[in-house]
Amino acid sequence: MNLADVLLRRARDAPDTVALVGTQGTTTTFGALADSAARLAGVLLDADVRPGDRVALVAPNNARFVTGYLAALHAGATCVPLNPTAPPAALERELTVVDATITLVAGPAASLVGAAGHASLALDLESLPPNPVPRVARAPDDIAVL
Repeated sequence: MNLADVLLRRARDAPDTVALVGTQGTTTTFGALADSAARLAGVLLDADVRPGDRVALVAPNNARFVTGYLAALHAGATCVPLNPTAPPAALERELTVVDATITLVAGPAASLVGAAGHASLALDLESLPPNPVPRVARAPDDIAVL
């Protein structure tokens, strides 16, 4: 079982159902969300993220955050969401404490994370690889989110 299995159950049962509505009225279906998360999970696995590794997530509350969150789970990692509006010193301190294998980042914090020397990937949903990867199975007592 993987927490992503639970959160994306609708992608299997009703893939055309709207999962997200953006501020501009854009919508994302459960099927599209699951596909993007599976393709981004492949990017994480290619970056040597392994089950149980920590993946920091620094992104505003939008589709990129949700996709990054689900992709980290999909890859079997422990997702660590961080506040993208935190002052730079606080965000740097949090990134150091978290000790993530990689940080998924979107928005203004992207330049800060890269400049601080943390391994990072931009949450660019438009240029994901074409092939989704299978979800990594996790044990019921594994940590999914910190």
